[in-house]
Amino acid sequence: MTILEDQVLLDGPGGTATVIPFGAQVLEWAPTGESPVLWRSSSAVLDGSAPVRGGIPVCLPWFGRGRTGDLAPSHGFARTTEWTPLGVGSGHEPQATFLLEHDPAGDPGTFPHCLRALLRVAITEDLVVSLTVTNTGDHTYDFEEALHTYFAVGDVKDVTLDGLEGADYQDKVRGGDLWRSQVGEVAFVRETDRVYRSDSTVVLHDPRRRRDITIDKDGSADTVVWNPWVDRAAALPDLGDPEWQDFVCVEAANIGDDAITLEPGEEHSMVLVIHVDPMA
Repeated sequence: MTILEDQVLLDGPGGTATVIPFGAQVLEWAPTGESPVLWRSSSAVLDGSAPVRGGIPVCLPWFGRGRTGDLAPSHGFARTTEWTPLGVGSGHEPQATFLLEHDPAGDPGTFPHCLRALLRVAITEDLVVSLTVTNTGDHTYDFEEALHTYFAVGDVKDVTLDGLEGADYQDKVRGGDLWRSQVGEVAFVRETDRVYRSDSTVVLHDPRRRRDITIDKDGSADTVVWNPWVDRAAALPDLGDPEWQDFVCVEAANIGDDAITLEPGEEHSMVLVIHVDPMA
């Protein structure tokens, strides 16, 4: 384990990972003997002036433009804030913990509530990311959250997802008002932006890279699945062409009607566990 000025490098028997305090964002993770599992854009901004496209951005305390549709910045202020590194550990299971505290008295804006967030990143044979949010104020409030994971794939057009069969979802590409039900596995043939009401484990099958990625979670009622496809990708300045083919986002989340309600002193934890197996 190495601590640099702007990043924490975790290195253990189970693999390696890189985390930056800016947004408490995991940028890289590779299990021992495997190619990188997380994707990052070749055009990603890494100077702290903008969110980083790739890795695992932390969306908090709202998702997208929030439940009202007019909040800024998109996906909340946590991913554009410098978190405080609290502790690091090396050895068989290296880990790092980061802290974010928000007090509207010192940071007035669109979230008039007191919040304390802890993000813990650990490497076992898996990558384990846990986000714990505590209401440190004197009144009850709601918040949204997501671990916006970008998975590196051989070609998104060949990727399928198992585990969401029968789950209801909002199709944001088609307006988001109509709930649909997933039939069979998820495949990618066009722009995809869906919020699945599902707490189930998802398995990402990547035949090009000959591996299956298991995405397990706890404390998460929703799974977001996203890929911009060619037209939407062309409008994103930090996404190189044709990099949209090289990733898919599968996200642990609590958003919309599944936003978390916290009473004063109460906390909520959401845990993401990612495991890789060779494809049989």
